[in-house]
Amino acid sequence: MIRRLSQEAAKYRPNKDDAIVDRLSSVTIPLGDLCAAIKEGTISCPSEIVRYALDLDAQFQSIMSDIPASMGYKTVNVALAQGVPTIGTVWGSQYHTYRDITVSSIWNNYRSSRLVLLDLIVKAVGAMNTHFPGNTKDEHHQLLRQCQQISRQLVGGICASVPFHLGFMVDDSHVDKISGPTTIKDSDADNYRASKSPHLSSRSPFGVPAAGGFALMWPLLIAADSGYASKELRSWIIDCLDKIGHSMGINQALAMAQLVREGESTRAWLSPKYSSPNRDGQDGGSWNEAEAL
Repeated sequence: MIRRLSQEAAKYRPNKDDAIVDRLSSVTIPLGDLCAAIKEGTISCPSEIVRYALDLDAQFQSIMSDIPASMGYKTVNVALAQGVPTIGTVWGSQYHTYRDITVSSIWNNYRSSRLVLLDLIVKAVGAMNTHFPGNTKDEHHQLLRQCQQISRQLVGGICASVPFHLGFMVDDSHVDKISGPTTIKDSDADNYRASKSPHLSSRSPFGVPAAGGFALMWPLLIAADSGYASKELRSWIIDCLDKIGHSMGINQALAMAQLVREGESTRAWLSPKYSSPNRDGQDGGSWNEAEAL
């Protein structure tokens, strides 16, 4: 029903920005169907899961490659001291700014959806019990490496959206213009670079914009549970969720923070057969997913 209504609504949207939302919905709904089928055991063959997931992932990439320039984002560099950001609200050396919360939410929904898809692929390939011929095994290792690399970039993109979502403004009066718009690339090498480092100032030192907090919770939880977040990053995400929860009174954000704090997996889209290994022993980095082979 939702799928049919979304398809019907798309016919009456003259604005290309709105059309992007409809196109993404047309892929996220089948993604939900795939996760449900795996959870229920309707689809259990690893090669079939990989095939479905790769097809959906290609559709996501195709949609975002056609995104209007107005829905891109800008990348801003921050100063580092001994390799550590000098601004606590930023993870890493960069953060993103967007036209509005709607655009940033579209990007994070895209990133979160792809993280789920790539996780399905990694786990399904790892669950394959057959002995591959040499060439086939090499191809699967290459696929795993690609999934891992992209997943790290997607996690980085979600984290880079946090300052914008939590209402921190850029004070760039003392620097050159912020870097130009970025569209589909999340890696540092593909982002434009600012010539100087800006300062961040909060619109409200005690509050979080409601829309920004609501839109950020699930992407942060998926990023923390993706298997590509170090202990330090997970701790930073916990702080972000706590801030959202305490500032807005959203108990769900506090519950999410507690799940991450306790190391509980929230990968409800996976059946026990494809669940992740215990994180015990994980030390400041992601486990090597390719070891499943």
